[in-house]
Amino acid sequence: MKLAALIGRLDRAQRTTRFKVIASIVVVSLVAIVYGVLVVQLNSPGGKSPVVPGEAAVSGGSAAAEALRGTVLDSLRQLSRDSNVEVMLGIAAGALAVLALGAIWIGLALTYLALFGGVLLLAVPLSLIPATSGLGKLGLGIAPLLFVFLTMLQLSRLAFSAPWPVFAVARNLLNEAVRMKISMVFIVVLLLMLAAVPEALHAEQPLRFRVQQWIQYGTGLGYAVLAMLTVFFSAATIAFEQRDRIIWQTMSKPVSSLQYLIGKWCGIMMLNAVLLVVVAAGTYVFTEYLRFQPAQGEAAYHISVDGVSTRGQPHLMSVDRRMLEQQVMVARVGERPTLPPLNEEAVQRAVEDRVALLKSNDSSIIVTDRTIATARKEFVKGLYERYRSVAPGEVREFTFEHLKGPAISDTSMLTLRFKLNAGSNDPAALYRVRFTIGGAPWPPANDGIRQVALKDAQVLEFPAWLVGDEGKLSVVIESDPSNPREFNLPPDGFEVLYPAGGFELNFSRVFFIMWIKLGFLAAVGMAAATSLSFPVACLLTIVVLFAAESASFLAESIDVFYTAPRGGKLEWNKQVIRFIALPISSIFKIYAELRPTEKLVDGRLLSWMSVMRGVAVVGGWTIGVLLAGVAALRNRELALYSGK
Repeated sequence: MKLAALIGRLDRAQRTTRFKVIASIVVVSLVAIVYGVLVVQLNSPGGKSPVVPGEAAVSGGSAAAEALRGTVLDSLRQLSRDSNVEVMLGIAAGALAVLALGAIWIGLALTYLALFGGVLLLAVPLSLIPATSGLGKLGLGIAPLLFVFLTMLQLSRLAFSAPWPVFAVARNLLNEAVRMKISMVFIVVLLLMLAAVPEALHAEQPLRFRVQQWIQYGTGLGYAVLAMLTVFFSAATIAFEQRDRIIWQTMSKPVSSLQYLIGKWCGIMMLNAVLLVVVAAGTYVFTEYLRFQPAQGEAAYHISVDGVSTRGQPHLMSVDRRMLEQQVMVARVGERPTLPPLNEEAVQRAVEDRVALLKSNDSSIIVTDRTIATARKEFVKGLYERYRSVAPGEVREFTFEHLKGPAISDTSMLTLRFKLNAGSNDPAALYRVRFTIGGAPWPPANDGIRQVALKDAQVLEFPAWLVGDEGKLSVVIESDPSNPREFNLPPDGFEVLYPAGGFELNFSRVFFIMWIKLGFLAAVGMAAATSLSFPVACLLTIVVLFAAESASFLAESIDVFYTAPRGGKLEWNKQVIRFIALPISSIFKIYAELRPTEKLVDGRLLSWMSVMRGVAVVGGWTIGVLLAGVAALRNRELALYSGK
């Protein structure tokens, strides 16, 4: 039989219902068997555990090696009991089964199997040769990502198979996405980036830094690529159809402008959802792989160099492991110190004195409500800056409240994050500072004294039992008399961080917010393309993207941007700058404050309240922009009739 005929028969066979049913039974059975074996291995008192990186090979060897092996096995079994590894394995097995069943029922099971077999035959030998190992590893990394992408893309097409105008437009857009060069370039770049970036991580770095770098690259660069894809593709799909008069083929049918634009938007959202799932899967799987690698000061995962299990015992963990588990692979909330109440009468007198001083220095100044409000704001700001300043030999007490929650236990370690500013922040200067936390000098070994560099944020870990029953914590900071000058604790550089949730849910919320942001960009690009040419629509969408992402920076800059009249004359250039920047920073404030990637990398909680507020605001903008695009599209002359 010829090869072409054999391939044809296999292709027809994989599309039959009989093959799909049998293959589905085989896949489900294999997944169930493998899952059951792993669970039994983890829970059996004498069973062998999967090989742990760093575990010494034992073949009837020394008693020390046997003891280490037993400790590793006990740690893994404790892991299965404490962290519900059965649930994690079940989720992983279920996801794998869903993807495999999806490939089977779209009629591409044997095709994918043959492709992966070919990739393995090529990539494995290449990865074993030093000169081509990078290329081989790249192939091994990109193959599963490509499988997930192709399977989910085909399932997305099936999801839009209903005979409705919106679904038909969305399905055509998905087909267009894999045909157009402008979209395929970004898709290929995304897959190559996810497969290649792990090779850029250095094994000699502390484990926590490698995990943070990978999360930053995976989520940050992934979102950047998808944002550019959304900008260009959303504009291209509308602009090119109008330019080439292809849109007439759609609009001449019973498809309204609203259905057309919503269908296009749904198609882009589905494409972004597929690609975000690929990014999330690749990022999460490799993050968990790194997490289970030995940290600095460990012989294996949660096993110290002395063979002691450190799981659930932060005081026994290595510094690298403890910081990874309690500062990165977690969702923390930052609590700033409670500010002392203001004496309103004293503040009012001080503001009046300041305004009078301004008038005496420059009689041409016009005192307005805005001038008084600015004077009050600057005075209160200076008052709190003095409160956060500590002179040499001075002692200052700060109180933190609300440091409680279900995620805090007696074994939890909280983090005091602080940053000192003094003068020009000499990088060579070291200030001696004594910390007293919860009434106890901390760290106890040094009587609470610590040498601190300026400008850079630093952390100090302390146990949760130092916090009072009502969630209050006293932190006393004493500046050593030998320090050359007073230092200041900036508002964004002094807080207590405590755990408030898990990494997995936070990870999911981060990618959901990314999807919502991409939906807004898609709406802007499509609405712009209804009236503008492709280059102009792309430029406008990119401007909106950068304005939205930089809104926080604009807000901070406006606070220090002086626009008051000087010499009785208004500086119109500054007024124009403020007039443009102020609305942008206000409109996109919530969009910019979400910062999903930054929160995930720093182990910060992206709360459900923030997510719902972001969805409400950004979703409202998206609806408004889409309606504007529909109105513009209805007024366009979409096609010319030749008269023949």
